[in-house]
Amino acid sequence: MIASILASMEVLDLMTKRYLAEIQNDFEEKLAACELATEAKRKELLNRYGEELKGKCALRGAAAGRNLSFLFVMR
Repeated sequence: MIASILASMEVLDLMTKRYLAEIQNDFEEKLAACELATEAKRKELLNRYGEELKGKCALRGAAAGRNLSFLFVMR
């Protein structure tokens, strides 16, 4: 039983990491294309990503999706 729980947690971690990599790439593409010219647009997009992450990772959603801005270095 414990092994099954740990395996499930590992899968969830891998899925979360993959999703975070995908949204970081999407964010950087939008930033390079000047689609995120204002701070408000950047925050709106990050909030949307956070809500998606909460939905995908219901077990960890509140903590994982709270603030994604640390993932992105603004250039």
